[in-house]
Amino acid sequence: GWFFVSPGQGSFLTPAATAIGQGILKIVAGSRLWAIPTTVARTAPGIFAANGDGKGAPAATILRVKADNSRVNEFPFAGTVDSTGRYPSAPLTFGGDRLFLNLYATGVRLAAATTVLVGGDTIVPLFAGDQGQFAGLDQITLELPSSFAGRGRVDVIVVADGVRSNTVDLVFGN
Repeated sequence: GWFFVSPGQGSFLTPAATAIGQGILKIVAGSRLWAIPTTVARTAPGIFAANGDGKGAPAATILRVKADNSRVNEFPFAGTVDSTGRYPSAPLTFGGDRLFLNLYATGVRLAAATTVLVGGDTIVPLFAGDQGQFAGLDQITLELPSSFAGRGRVDVIVVADGVRSNTVDLVFGN
């Protein structure tokens, strides 16, 4: 079944038993039929973005662990849209706290090896796999090094079995 359909876009979960390789995606709507050549791959990472277009701030959460071990969840994007109607990345500050990034993605759970490039630095995630609550949603959890403080805007890319995702960004303040 389809999760979402709109003009120019449709979202569905590829069945686990689907053969890897070249295929034809057949779509039927009333009397119309589309046959779209496609490639089915074991991994095809894609990071969800706050703006729904695969760019800018990730649709992610930050777990802030304070020195007293108390925990606060935050978002790496502003709570309101800017003048262009987009959710901008919000500056992340460490302030002596540990920050854990939970990226939400797709196409990662079957990868034998997953890494995340943050500002060009390779980070091995603490977890990369099925998010467990929503079909097709994967979660990637990593600790952000405090050495990133003050770096400004950096690109974030997931690499699953050598395949790169779209690029989103984080902003690191002082």
